[in-house]
Amino acid sequence: MNDPFLDHPLVTSRYFYPWPHRFEEPFFVKGDSFWLGCRYIHQHDDAPTIIPFHGNGESVADYLGEFEERITGLEANLLLAEYRGYGM
Repeated sequence: MNDPFLDHPLVTSRYFYPWPHRFEEPFFVKGDSFWLGCRYIHQHDDAPTIIPFHGNGESVADYLGEFEERITGLEANLLLAEYRGYGM
């Protein structure tokens, strides 16, 4: 059953896709025809790098602050990877 309200383009553009969140000092990953605005915190050359992937409707900006502090508190490097078309 189709719901005309939920299928409206204005609703689906905001409900199913995140807002274009911006943050300071992005780490850009370049592809063939795109750039992904990621966040990379490199603490130690010998430390493991944790790469979490966010869910639908989220972006890297949702994981800044407390989450990145917890991971870097483990003395691990952190790469918050963005999906194409999300965030920055």
